[in-house]
Amino acid sequence: FPQRVHEAQRAQRGGGWKPAGFAFLSALPVIQEVIPPELVATFSQNLVSGSGNITIRNLTDSIDTAVPVSDSGVSISGNLLMIETAGLVDWNRNYAIQIDPGAVGDDTGASFAGISDDTTWNFTTTAPDTTKPTPNPMSFAVPLPNWN
Repeated sequence: FPQRVHEAQRAQRGGGWKPAGFAFLSALPVIQEVIPPELVATFSQNLVSGSGNITIRNLTDSIDTAVPVSDSGVSISGNLLMIETAGLVDWNRNYAIQIDPGAVGDDTGASFAGISDDTTWNFTTTAPDTTKPTPNPMSFAVPLPNWN
Protein backbone atom coordinates (compact mmCIF):
# COMPACT_ATOMS: atom_id res chain seq x y z
CA PHE A 1 0.00 0.00 0.00
CA PRO A 2 1.19 3.55 -0.58
CA GLN A 3 2.88 5.18 2.37
CA ARG A 4 1.30 7.90 4.47
CA VAL A 5 2.73 10.94 2.74
CA HIS A 6 0.17 13.73 2.76
CA GLU A 7 0.19 16.18 5.65
CA ALA A 8 -1.73 19.47 5.72
CA GLN A 9 -1.26 21.87 8.60
CA ARG A 10 -4.36 23.13 10.43
CA ALA A 11 -4.43 26.10 12.85
CA GLN A 12 -6.07 26.23 16.25
CA ARG A 13 -9.56 27.74 16.18
CA GLY A 14 -11.71 29.08 18.97
CA GLY A 15 -11.93 27.04 22.17
CA GLY A 16 -11.15 23.69 20.53
CA TRP A 17 -8.04 22.61 18.73
CA LYS A 18 -7.60 21.53 15.13
CA PRO A 19 -5.23 18.76 14.08
CA ALA A 20 -1.65 19.72 13.25
CA GLY A 21 -1.82 17.53 10.19
CA PHE A 22 -3.67 14.74 8.50
CA ALA A 23 -1.80 11.76 7.14
CA PHE A 24 -3.59 9.90 4.34
CA LEU A 25 -2.51 6.73 2.57
CA SER A 26 -1.68 8.40 -0.76
CA ALA A 27 0.21 11.22 -2.36
CA LEU A 28 -1.43 14.30 -3.83
CA PRO A 29 -3.65 14.32 -5.75
CA VAL A 30 -5.48 12.11 -3.29
CA ILE A 31 -6.40 9.24 -5.60
CA GLN A 32 -6.21 5.70 -4.28
CA GLU A 33 -5.53 2.88 -6.74
CA VAL A 34 -6.23 0.48 -3.91
CA ILE A 35 -8.74 0.81 -1.13
CA PRO A 36 -6.73 1.67 1.97
CA PRO A 37 -7.17 -0.79 4.87
CA GLU A 38 -7.54 2.17 7.21
CA LEU A 39 -7.86 5.93 7.15
CA VAL A 40 -5.40 7.71 9.41
CA ALA A 41 -5.50 11.25 10.83
CA THR A 42 -2.46 12.63 12.64
CA PHE A 43 -3.11 15.19 15.37
CA SER A 44 -0.77 17.56 17.19
CA GLN A 45 -1.69 16.12 20.61
CA ASN A 46 -2.11 12.60 21.96
CA LEU A 47 -5.76 11.62 21.69
CA VAL A 48 -8.40 10.18 23.97
CA SER A 49 -11.77 8.95 22.78
CA GLY A 50 -14.70 11.26 23.38
CA SER A 51 -18.28 10.78 22.27
CA GLY A 52 -19.77 11.23 18.85
CA ASN A 53 -19.36 9.91 15.34
CA ILE A 54 -16.93 9.84 12.48
CA THR A 55 -18.96 10.09 9.29
CA ILE A 56 -17.72 8.54 6.08
CA ARG A 57 -19.47 10.47 3.32
CA ASN A 58 -19.72 8.73 -0.04
CA LEU A 59 -20.05 11.90 -2.11
CA THR A 60 -20.56 9.96 -5.35
CA ASP A 61 -23.68 8.12 -4.19
CA SER A 62 -24.81 10.59 -1.48
CA ILE A 63 -24.54 7.97 1.28
CA ASP A 64 -23.36 8.86 4.78
CA THR A 65 -22.18 6.17 7.20
CA ALA A 66 -21.83 7.27 10.83
CA VAL A 67 -19.29 5.26 12.81
CA PRO A 68 -19.29 5.85 16.60
CA VAL A 69 -15.82 6.58 18.00
CA SER A 70 -16.50 3.69 20.39
CA ASP A 71 -16.81 1.26 17.42
CA SER A 72 -14.22 -1.54 17.23
CA GLY A 73 -13.20 -0.26 13.78
CA VAL A 74 -12.00 3.03 15.28
CA SER A 75 -8.76 3.09 17.21
CA ILE A 76 -6.46 5.64 18.78
CA SER A 77 -2.72 5.27 19.24
CA GLY A 78 -0.91 8.30 20.61
CA ASN A 79 -1.72 11.15 18.21
CA LEU A 80 -3.18 8.88 15.50
CA LEU A 81 -6.88 8.30 14.82
CA MET A 82 -7.42 5.19 12.66
CA ILE A 83 -10.63 4.05 10.97
CA GLU A 84 -10.88 0.62 9.35
CA THR A 85 -12.41 0.85 5.87
CA ALA A 86 -13.63 -2.74 5.35
CA GLY A 87 -17.20 -2.54 4.05
CA LEU A 88 -17.21 1.26 4.24
CA VAL A 89 -15.21 2.30 1.17
CA ASP A 90 -15.71 1.09 -2.42
CA TRP A 91 -14.03 1.55 -5.83
CA ASN A 92 -14.61 4.57 -8.08
CA ARG A 93 -16.04 6.86 -5.41
CA ASN A 94 -15.31 10.26 -3.90
CA TYR A 95 -15.29 10.39 -0.10
CA ALA A 96 -15.11 12.97 2.66
CA ILE A 97 -14.56 12.27 6.35
CA GLN A 98 -16.29 14.38 9.00
CA ILE A 99 -15.70 14.18 12.74
CA ASP A 100 -18.21 15.36 15.35
CA PRO A 101 -17.03 18.04 17.80
CA GLY A 102 -15.90 16.27 20.96
CA ALA A 103 -15.54 12.86 19.27
CA VAL A 104 -11.89 12.97 20.30
CA GLY A 105 -9.98 15.11 22.72
CA ASP A 106 -6.52 15.43 24.16
CA ASP A 107 -5.26 14.15 27.48
CA THR A 108 -5.69 17.59 29.11
CA GLY A 109 -9.46 17.48 28.56
CA ALA A 110 -9.61 19.79 25.53
CA SER A 111 -12.07 18.65 22.86
CA PHE A 112 -11.38 18.58 19.13
CA ALA A 113 -13.56 21.14 17.32
CA GLY A 114 -14.42 18.60 14.63
CA ILE A 115 -14.50 18.55 10.84
CA SER A 116 -17.84 19.59 9.35
CA ASP A 117 -16.95 20.14 5.68
CA ASP A 118 -16.20 17.93 2.69
CA THR A 119 -12.84 19.47 1.82
CA THR A 120 -10.62 19.17 4.91
CA TRP A 121 -10.32 15.37 4.67
CA ASN A 122 -11.32 13.84 1.34
CA PHE A 123 -10.08 11.26 -1.13
CA THR A 124 -11.03 9.35 -4.29
CA THR A 125 -10.76 5.65 -5.05
CA THR A 126 -10.27 4.30 -8.57
CA ALA A 127 -10.84 0.82 -9.93
CA PRO A 128 -7.75 -1.35 -10.07
CA ASP A 129 -6.13 -1.81 -13.47
CA THR A 130 -6.98 -5.37 -14.47
CA THR A 131 -5.50 -5.11 -17.97
CA LYS A 132 -3.09 -7.96 -18.64
CA PRO A 133 0.33 -6.70 -19.66
CA THR A 134 1.35 -7.19 -23.27
CA PRO A 135 4.96 -8.31 -23.59
CA ASN A 136 7.17 -6.23 -25.82
CA PRO A 137 8.99 -8.69 -28.15
CA MET A 138 11.87 -6.26 -28.45
CA SER A 139 12.55 -6.46 -24.73
CA PHE A 140 13.41 -10.15 -25.24
CA ALA A 141 15.64 -9.62 -28.30
CA VAL A 142 19.23 -10.73 -27.94
CA PRO A 143 21.82 -8.81 -29.95
CA LEU A 144 23.70 -10.94 -32.46
CA PRO A 145 27.44 -11.02 -32.22
CA ASN A 146 29.41 -8.84 -34.62
CA TRP A 147 31.14 -11.34 -37.00
CA ASN A 148 33.11 -8.68 -38.87
